[in-house]
Amino acid sequence: AYEAVFSKVTWAKGPDHHTADPIAIYVAVKGVGPYFKETKGGHCHVFDNGTMEWRPSPSDPRRSYVADLADESQGEAAAAKFEELIVTAERKRLAK
Repeated sequence: AYEAVFSKVTWAKGPDHHTADPIAIYVAVKGVGPYFKETKGGHCHVFDNGTMEWRPSPSDPRRSYVADLADESQGEAAAAKFEELIVTAERKRLAK
């Protein structure tokens, strides 16, 4: 997914290194379930120093974020899936 999305990105050091959250990439490709849940409404407030915080109000129904596990007991399964995807992608890259 990183290669497909960021192969032409120059503002973030290209496809070799990007700071996008792996959860965001996973959700873009696979969807929210079964590991994560979507929190709807609210908005992302950006501070002057560039850090961000999700705030429940004012609420905008078009906004949401995904960061929490749908079920805490799925944490290890989610980590294993991320490890599998990252290792597989790296093996493919090295095999080229």
